[in-house]
Amino acid sequence: MWSRLTFVAWTFFVSSLTFLYGNKMARIHEIAVYPLTNHWSTAQIRRRVPAYYGGGFAWDNVVPMLRAICGPEWVDFDPDELARHGMNEWQSYLPGPLARTAPNVVVYPENTEQISDVMRVAHKYKIPVIPYAGGTSLEGHISANRGGICIDFARMDKVVAVHEDDLDVVVQPGVGWEELNAELEGRGLWFPPDPGPGAKIGGMIGTGCSGTNAGRYGTMKDWVINLTVVLADGTIIKTRRRPRYQTNGKVIDG
Repeated sequence: MWSRLTFVAWTFFVSSLTFLYGNKMARIHEIAVYPLTNHWSTAQIRRRVPAYYGGGFAWDNVVPMLRAICGPEWVDFDPDELARHGMNEWQSYLPGPLARTAPNVVVYPENTEQISDVMRVAHKYKIPVIPYAGGTSLEGHISANRGGICIDFARMDKVVAVHEDDLDVVVQPGVGWEELNAELEGRGLWFPPDPGPGAKIGGMIGTGCSGTNAGRYGTMKDWVINLTVVLADGTIIKTRRRPRYQTNGKVIDG
C-alpha cells in the first residue's frame, strides 16, 4: 500500500516538475525569439533579450523614408537630443549600468498623416516606436530600452477649436494643460487635470493622469470625449464622435 502511494506521489511530483519546467522554457524561448510579440507580461525590463528586429539593413531603408515623410530637418540624430528624449530627472525607473535609454532617431511629425506614415514604415521594418510629448512623466516609459524611433509631438501643439456651447475643445497631443487653461481662461472655462508642470495632453491621456484635483473632478479618463488614434500598423481610427447637440429641436451629430 505504501509503495503504491509513494509511486503515485512520485509520479505526480515528476509530472508537475516536467510541466513547470517545460512551460518556463517555452516562455523563455518565446521571449527570446519574439521579443516584440510575446505576451509574457512578467518579463523584466532589464532582461537582455536578443533583438531580432530592425538591424542595419532595416535602418538603411528606414532613414531615407523618415526624411521623406517629415522632412530632412525634422529627423534628428544629435546625441544630446537622443539622450534627452530617453530620460528625465523625475522618472522613478532607474536603468541598470548597461541598459539603453536613448532612441536611434527622433522625428518631429506635423500632422496625423505623417505619424501614420512613420508607423507604417516602423511596422514594415519591425522598428520600435516611442511617443514623446512633454517628457515629464515618472513612469519611465519614454526610455527606449530597445532603441527605435522617438516620435516627438513638439510641432503638434495647437488648440484646434474651442466649442464653448458644448464645453469641449479639440487639441493636438503636444498642447500643454497649462497652455490650454491659459486659452480657456478668457472664455470662463477650465480644464481640471493637473499632473504637473510641463505635461502635455498626449502624455496625460497615455498615462491616465490625475493630479491634485482628481478627488473632486476625476482623472484624465473623465475628460476625454474622443481620440484620433494611429495604430501600430499606421491605421487611423476615431474612438467616438463629438457629443450630439440639438438645433431647433433637431438632433445633429457633432
